[in-house]
Amino acid sequence: MKNIYLLVTVLLSFITLAKAQTEEKVDYCVQISRDTDAAQGIRTYQSPEGRISIKNQVSAAGSTAAITFSTKEFALYEEEGLFIRFTDHHTLRFFGQHIEHKNYSPLSGYTYDTVLTLTPEQLEIFKTKKISVFQIASIDVEVDDDIATAFQAYVNCITGLK
Repeated sequence: MKNIYLLVTVLLSFITLAKAQTEEKVDYCVQISRDTDAAQGIRTYQSPEGRISIKNQVSAAGSTAAITFSTKEFALYEEEGLFIRFTDHHTLRFFGQHIEHKNYSPLSGYTYDTVLTLTPEQLEIFKTKKISVFQIASIDVEVDDDIATAFQAYVNCITGLK
């Protein structure tokens, strides 16, 4: 009886291990949209849109990476300032960052958007750290781990494209 129990336990462990090793990982790079403007010599790479998205434009003069942060709220908040906290508690603060708001309807409230153009040093931070929360127009927006992981992967994919 003990031998049968041991055999079943070993088989179940083996099946679980085999399943874990064969699970497919998400290839975030295939989700990047690509556009080429041959007349201006600009290639544009963009992650899927969401609360956080990144866009990189590459030309002969170099590349420009920009992140768009957005959220919806029913109330009207002040329109300046962007603060980003990462999972390791590192923080980036952009006092005076312009925030745009639009009122769609009384039922949907306001949307808040800002576009942050990144320096190479800031871009490196987004490549190596996951965002845990960002504050836009005094509104805290929690970023769950799946979104943070996807966004970090998008940043690494986009910055590797030329």
